[in-house]
Amino acid sequence: MVAKIMDAGRTVRSALDYNERKVAAGTAAVIGVRNIPGTDMLSIRSVFERLERRNIRSRDVSFQMAMNPNEKNPSERYTDGEAMRMAEEVMGRLGYGGQPFVVFRHNDISREHFHVISIRVNEQGRKIRDRQEQNRLQQIMK
Repeated sequence: MVAKIMDAGRTVRSALDYNERKVAAGTAAVIGVRNIPGTDMLSIRSVFERLERRNIRSRDVSFQMAMNPNEKNPSERYTDGEAMRMAEEVMGRLGYGGQPFVVFRHNDISREHFHVISIRVNEQGRKIRDRQEQNRLQQIMK
């Protein structure tokens, strides 16, 4: 499995818009959510928008991670449940375990992969520590 954290954005909206377009096109699906009351896009968006409004002073608050199984290795073909458990473990170890997040399965290219969307602002409006986040992710993946 190869994982990469994408550049942060001012809002979670663009990441959700991208994934929602893929769902509408039939090339992606929501496979699970954590700390969000429903799996519909309205529920998902409302949780992230509420946290964005609590933001005290951070500029780039969106979190998006791509998890790419090795397509040549049959043992790296994940069910939705396995991918969700992996996302939960990685998010927890990165410090986002208590944050809301949604996991999408994508089939829009030759290999199936997963996108994890979250937010770097907690309930108190403070930014989640993201220093050396990419390096910490690579250590977790090893």
